Amino acid sequence: MPTHTSHTERLRALLTDRSTVEVLSPLPSSLDPLGHLIHAFLTWEASCSHATDALNRLMAFACDYNDLRVCQEDEMMAVLADTDPCAQERCRRLRACLNSLYQRENGLTFRSLVEFDRRQTRRYLNTLDGMVPFVMARIQLMVANQRAMPLDERLLSRLQREGYLPPELALRKAQRLIEKVCESCEETRQAYFAVETLGAGLQQHPPE
Repeated sequence: MPTHTSHTERLRALLTDRSTVEVLSPLPSSLDPLGHLIHAFLTWEASCSHATDALNRLMAFACDYNDLRVCQEDEMMAVLADTDPCAQERCRRLRACLNSLYQRENGLTFRSLVEFDRRQTRRYLNTLDGMVPFVMARIQLMVANQRAMPLDERLLSRLQREGYLPPELALRKAQRLIEKVCESCEETRQAYFAVETLGAGLQQHPPE
């Protein structure tokens, strides 16, 4: 039976594997902060490749981010439902978050984040309607350049099944453990890429 030490050693080896640096290459190179938000919601309990395809489909349907914000939930679902068993929950949360952000900032922008420290950023994101921990961490990591580990139940289950994390470890504790292993934002980003690579190709995990 693996010990806590062996779990930690295996996890550290996975997270420092630089061969995974291109895991997010399917992302459009010009992706802006709002694009990262939408892509993060589409990746949640899915995969980066699924998210990129879904983002392209949504933006082919909508004229721009604001047009997507005012779309009805069933319109968004019609774009995603044939490839996404979690479409209803995903669209409901994404639409709620876009509208919450719009009301707070009087526009679709994350300009406030540039002034925030890590704790303020978490508080700001956590109080947006529809937000989930995975998306919050993705925005912290990819937009605010702050140390935060995006992890959902799908990725957690894979890490536990492969022996990188103890089977009884809860999601939030797993996030904190990985964040402790990483010493910088860049190392955390590499760790996230490594975990997404490990989880690539898995079946989508229904949100709880």
